[in-house]
Amino acid sequence: MDNLQEIFGNIAKKLKLPKIYKYNLMELWEQVAGKIIANISCPEGVKDGVMSVVVQDPVWINQLHLIKNELIKRVNEIDSENSISDIRFKIGLPTNKIFKKPESANFNLDRIKLSEEDLNFIEELIKNVNDKELKELVRIFFSNAIRREYLCEKKAVK
Repeated sequence: MDNLQEIFGNIAKKLKLPKIYKYNLMELWEQVAGKIIANISCPEGVKDGVMSVVVQDPVWINQLHLIKNELIKRVNEIDSENSISDIRFKIGLPTNKIFKKPESANFNLDRIKLSEEDLNFIEELIKNVNDKELKELVRIFFSNAIRREYLCEKKAVK
């Protein structure tokens, strides 16, 4: 199991994912903040106990500052393993729409071709996985993760 954790850690670094994976962080944020706030904001990650959240409007940042202590309390209640001590809000375009299933679920990820570098990176990651079936599943998982990252980058450019 340690090998799998190392593999997932390496792919998270390659994809520049925060310590708590973005997908889990998005789900956590919606539980903590509610749908309305989750629609106008997006957690970027957690570093040294500080959660960074991008918010689309300065008025919302002001409102979120008023309830920041309650948000911190809720995050720590829901995810006591990765407790936070502060939340920093900044202006930006929330990318939470990119990570929600409905928008990308209908997109055929196989249409996105991986570079030779990506393919070599994946093979290097899974070289120590001995079970052939598990190795193929992990290969597919990482291939799709990199494709989703390309898809996110493409949508963020638009």
